[in-house]
Amino acid sequence: MDFSLSPKSEDLLKRVSSFMDENVYPVEKEVLAPERADAHEEHPRMKDVRAKAKAQNLWNLFLPKERIGSPGLNNYEYAPICEVMGRSPLGARAFNCMAPDTGNMEIVSEFGTPDQRKKWLEPCLEGTMRTCFSMTEPDTAGSDPTLLKTRAVREGDYYVINGHKWFTSNAIPRVST
Repeated sequence: MDFSLSPKSEDLLKRVSSFMDENVYPVEKEVLAPERADAHEEHPRMKDVRAKAKAQNLWNLFLPKERIGSPGLNNYEYAPICEVMGRSPLGARAFNCMAPDTGNMEIVSEFGTPDQRKKWLEPCLEGTMRTCFSMTEPDTAGSDPTLLKTRAVREGDYYVINGHKWFTSNAIPRVST
């Protein structure tokens, strides 16, 4: 089996590696400083890093189809890029490729109505909105979504959600770029 990267993936890997060296690693200590008074707002340096990544077309690399500037990588092409982004706690955020947003954006991109895409997907893809994910429950293994007991049942024009959530990832007040 040939495990060589496609030219597109190889180019992106080099560009992301260089971007991390030049823009992400140098600001880690400052951006992650625990004594920041405005810890719920995005650090100004991180805003600059994200703007540079977007300007260099290093944005939304996770999307499997070419949409809104995404290169349309498959999982095999994306994996080595994730490895490089994962070398810093800021890596995925720099490129708008962080959880839980990526999975939520993929779902809305694939299954959302045009109105839902406009209201929820476009701001996420632009990096102006973050998302949450309520997966953990007190009576199930919280890391396995196939074991969830909470259910959404359609009743007429609405859904009734029955269940109890224990923790919601990314559910803190935050101001994005």
